Amino acid sequence: MVLQGGFVDKLNKKFAHSPLAEEDFHVPLQPGQDLRDIFCVDTLRSVGRDWVVRDDNRFFQLLRGHTPLPRAQSKVTVRRWLDESIHILHRGKRLEYQEFDPQQRDRRNVV
Repeated sequence: MVLQGGFVDKLNKKFAHSPLAEEDFHVPLQPGQDLRDIFCVDTLRSVGRDWVVRDDNRFFQLLRGHTPLPRAQSKVTVRRWLDESIHILHRGKRLEYQEFDPQQRDRRNVV
């Protein structure tokens, strides 16, 4: 096994060093804070005139929901969690969407 036989000790001896400061700069997790929103990949995208957001060759039709739809050409954040789920946000609020394949679906009546 790699961890036995002193391998880790040799790595620590080679690369370990004392911290620059003794203070702990870690920040405690706030109540209600979701680690999935921290350990994620955010991409800024523009909303199309038909309320479609495109990201990584995927198409997301924004749906009317509890929050108003952003204007065309507005910027939204496409957030991809580590479990590969997609979350679209505008001004910090999650937007409802439906993913679709533009080759197989007629979107005229979606919005």
